[in-house]
Amino acid sequence: MSFISDLFGKSCVIYGEPGVGKTYVMTELAKTLYEATGYRALFYWSDENLIDSEYGEEVRKRSQAKVIVIRSIDSLIMHIRSQLKRWQDDVKKQKPVEVSMIVIDSITGFFEEEYGMTTKAVVSPYVTAKLSRATSIITKDLTKIARLLRIPTFVITHDTPEFEGEWFGEKRRPAYVRKGLKNTDIWILQTKRDSVVEKEIEENGETKIIREPVERNYWKVLMYRSMEKRHRGMTYCFQEELKKFKKELQINAKKKAR
Repeated sequence: MSFISDLFGKSCVIYGEPGVGKTYVMTELAKTLYEATGYRALFYWSDENLIDSEYGEEVRKRSQAKVIVIRSIDSLIMHIRSQLKRWQDDVKKQKPVEVSMIVIDSITGFFEEEYGMTTKAVVSPYVTAKLSRATSIITKDLTKIARLLRIPTFVITHDTPEFEGEWFGEKRRPAYVRKGLKNTDIWILQTKRDSVVEKEIEENGETKIIREPVERNYWKVLMYRSMEKRHRGMTYCFQEELKKFKKELQINAKKKAR
């Protein structure tokens, strides 16, 4: 079974430095689920590089997600809380809830938008306490939603190297909000590496193997809330896990069709 399959019914935090493809992997997973189920993902956006940009439009089209732009952390809390209550009522009434996954991209983006700071800014104890409390409320409700609907929920956050010591053996940790992450099930550090893949091509009637450089996204599982120790400390290539997950979806679809 793919690691992605184990994310259903769980709340996840994905963090990493800018440019490692956190939004990209969410887009690809949302696209895969939409094609398999017809259910759209729900994206909450705060980052300016997504809201009014060509890249943001590409993400919308490729993921087929419903995008909600929210500017303040308090508004985000209220919206998620209202969604949770509505979905709880729908489940009680046995109404279908057509959402495949939920993504907040990114929680630190909300803080930076509201307080006008960056991950390297010095944050006052008052603001730090408020950010942790807000994140704790959001992640708690997202965990309830994940359990209720049996879908994965994701909080994307930036990282910061501006601290001494280690964070689950890593030199980088989530920015600002680490104390607010206690309500989540899984913590993932995302990185990106260059790799090489082999492809077969036909040339002059002959089959040749060529090697092409590609980028791969990797998930290191720092925390997996379970009595079992599986996944903890493991590193998975997202692209390989997505391939496995797609095969699992195809097998399940054939079983249902019988």
